[in-house]
Amino acid sequence: MEPGATRLGGPKDVRSADQPVEPQVAVVRPDTPVPAGPKSPWSKRLARRIQLATRARRRRPPRLQIGRDDLDFDVRESSPSLYRRVFAEAPIAIALLDGELRIVDANRELVRILGRTGDELRSSPVTILAAPPYPARLALMSQKAATGGGPVVVEHRYLRSDGSEGWARTSIRRIDTGDPQVCMVCTIEDITSDLRALEEQRREAELDPLTGLLNRRGGDRRLKTALERMAQSGPIAVIICDADGFKEVNDRFGHGAGDEVLLGMAGRLRSAIRTGDDVARLGGDEFIVVARVADEREAASVAERCVRTVGRPFRAGDFGELPQQVTLSAGVAVAHPEGPVDAGALVAAADRALYEAKASGGNKWVLARSH
Repeated sequence: MEPGATRLGGPKDVRSADQPVEPQVAVVRPDTPVPAGPKSPWSKRLARRIQLATRARRRRPPRLQIGRDDLDFDVRESSPSLYRRVFAEAPIAIALLDGELRIVDANRELVRILGRTGDELRSSPVTILAAPPYPARLALMSQKAATGGGPVVVEHRYLRSDGSEGWARTSIRRIDTGDPQVCMVCTIEDITSDLRALEEQRREAELDPLTGLLNRRGGDRRLKTALERMAQSGPIAVIICDADGFKEVNDRFGHGAGDEVLLGMAGRLRSAIRTGDDVARLGGDEFIVVARVADEREAASVAERCVRTVGRPFRAGDFGELPQQVTLSAGVAVAHPEGPVDAGALVAAADRALYEAKASGGNKWVLARSH
């Protein structure tokens, strides 16, 4: 080998150092056969890659060719029957309305809830879904939805065919169906059982566990409601009552006897008030009466009846008639529709009057002069 030469391959690949080496490029296709002869590690790897590529091409699934006409044909054939079935079988009540707020169609769930036939509902105004006094509100909200005011939601009573009533939450939305006979869709959800459960929970939360009367929370709510309705019902009297001598009963005979006295007081206060009035236990031996009255004279009459009824001798369990006399003191305050009304101020005025009654010996009532 001559000096300055470089061995590139076999014996014949001898070139001078000044002569450039041309790159050798081999292009191999997947279907190119592997040449016979001794196999180097490089040729074995190349053969393996060709084999794997060939297998992959054979396993590749053919592309699915779907024409647009085929898809359009399927939608046209399935949509009418599919959506009609969804409307009919939906688990929520649905009604379709026209531009005059009349029912065009009703599904089976709406028929079931109302207990009416589909023929009775079709062509009826949307107000057939509501019981008095809610039809006017339902019509007003439907008009709002019809004019593009967005979806509206109305909670209302509804009347079943058997005369019973339930509660519903109706949602109304304007829709563009391309059919001038169908302009809006109503969904009617029966919420009767939900409201009953909530009312039961609230009732239990507002009851005193010992006496069964309203507790402070329930009494506050009844007072607030009475004051809000005072324009229709007239003046409201608040009578704060507190037992005289109750602490001595607990000290001498124990809390069991005290609880029996509280139960007796609760029963007597119930009998002293009139139908429509409320009594609540504020805590301990303190009670509040909320009464609808004509004036201060009638309020005083209610307070007098409460003091006189509770003041009779009590009997407590094994002790029989208690030697310790338990009586009642009361403070009275009256709110009038034409004057300023504040529940807190009204109760504070009755409390001040109660303090005067207790300070003067108890077993009496005092009317607050102002609140």
